[in-house]
Amino acid sequence: MREEGMLAKAQYKIFSLPYAIKDADFKGEVSPEIEVASIFGLASCRRRKRGILIGRSESLGAISKIYYPLIYAPCEEKAIIMDGLGFSHIKLSESRVPDATIFTEKLRESRVSLESFIKTLNMGVELFSKPLNGVEWRLEYLIGEPELVKTLSSLTNMLKPIEDPNFPIISPRVSVNDADKVVKKISEERRRLRIEVNMLRYALQVLGREVNHHMEKLDREGEQILREYKRRMAEIESKVGERIKQLIREEEGEEKRIRSIYNRKRRAIFREIEKINKAILKVEILLEKSRGKRAGYRGKRASKIEFYEKKVSDLRKRVNNLHRDEEEIRRGEEEKIREIKEKYSALISSEREKLEVLRESRDAEMARVNEVSNKIKAAHSFFMKRIEQLIEEKRLLMETIEGYMLPLKLEETVLVGIPLYVVRYESRGEFRFDVYPPARAISLAKALQTIEGDFFALSLERRLTLFLSPLSENLSNIISKVFSKYIGEDKYLSENIKRMVEDRNILKLSGIRELLRNGLNNLESEGWINSQEKDALLKYLESQ
Repeated sequence: MREEGMLAKAQYKIFSLPYAIKDADFKGEVSPEIEVASIFGLASCRRRKRGILIGRSESLGAISKIYYPLIYAPCEEKAIIMDGLGFSHIKLSESRVPDATIFTEKLRESRVSLESFIKTLNMGVELFSKPLNGVEWRLEYLIGEPELVKTLSSLTNMLKPIEDPNFPIISPRVSVNDADKVVKKISEERRRLRIEVNMLRYALQVLGREVNHHMEKLDREGEQILREYKRRMAEIESKVGERIKQLIREEEGEEKRIRSIYNRKRRAIFREIEKINKAILKVEILLEKSRGKRAGYRGKRASKIEFYEKKVSDLRKRVNNLHRDEEEIRRGEEEKIREIKEKYSALISSEREKLEVLRESRDAEMARVNEVSNKIKAAHSFFMKRIEQLIEEKRLLMETIEGYMLPLKLEETVLVGIPLYVVRYESRGEFRFDVYPPARAISLAKALQTIEGDFFALSLERRLTLFLSPLSENLSNIISKVFSKYIGEDKYLSENIKRMVEDRNILKLSGIRELLRNGLNNLESEGWINSQEKDALLKYLESQ
């Protein structure tokens, strides 16, 4: 197994990054002595001490600086980063795109027929209305956390080539061949996504062109309908207008004739009434004379009075009868006039209905054209929304994959060692690991801006953590997971790391005391620790 690890490592050119990345306002240097002294201080603080809940104290068995393997592989003029131990991966999901090529071909074929075009649109609506199946796929080994990729991208100018064959990097599990497969997978997926986006955009382009074609035809048809009906209505309006004028003249003629007939009847009656009224007047004169004579011959006079009275009564009855006849004539005239008006009103309405029938026919044809037009617009709107959603999904997916890539041009796949410190705590034959991934070093002035009150009121651990804070939370999580989870599940990995920690144990270096003393002196002079803490740490080192 050890030989396999050496073989995998030998496949690559190796580069490394510095452990402590200086913040922009940091003017000094983070020397190896300061680096080791800071880690020693943090490790001492985090060592478990005997107490109520802890039965025995731990000792520092080892502090080692080793390197975590990341793989930088060239990919389409850029580079991708992979977890050299193979524990990382990226899961991506997307909607499966319907095959739009058949739909596009049908659209072109249906240009000659509106009916065929509508059928094709209905087919497309059905195709794109179905719930799209989700597809999930993985990019093995790839590191894709945006924050981490951005951070590593900013450090590419710090990459330093390593020639040392004994460089303490954890043996990678991912071979060059494995890395090439990931690169090939990314290239294939990006190419597929571009093809799908182009296919969808082409479908929209063809759809838009065919929709415009048929909408223009419908517009022309609508204009033709309006022109034709305008012409026909103008002709009909002229004919109907003349016919209505003729009917009005006929109506007026019939009314005049009827009124003339009935006027003659009324005049005859009025003449008869006048004649009778004259006769009544004569009889009434004779009646008055008979009533005015002196008494004598009473029987003869009474007989005349009775005769004249009866005569007047009969004549008045005749007048009343004639008035009733005149009323009947008047009603008859009105009835005839009403019948004439109804007759000609119906005839005029019938003529006007010819125009209304034309209008209704025109409106029905325009409604048919508008209905088809609205269906096409609705289908076009549906396709635009649905296809643009798919295009946006694919575009975002391509953008996501693009975000996994560094703006770094490489000639070949390389191994990049990410420095970390591993601390081994020991207690009665047992041990545990603690890790310190790459850090960002800040100035004391900046650290003071982040706190309130006395700086030395903070614990030593807190102050040193301010000085060397984690460079990337995502990178820290990747590395920490190896030591908290995978090391216990993988015997080879466990043995490899144990061996490297033991072989690179800084505490066993012959000049460790001098190195730590210099580093602690620098931390004290820069104001991160005080003299009592420095002495305590040196004393603890002596007791080891």
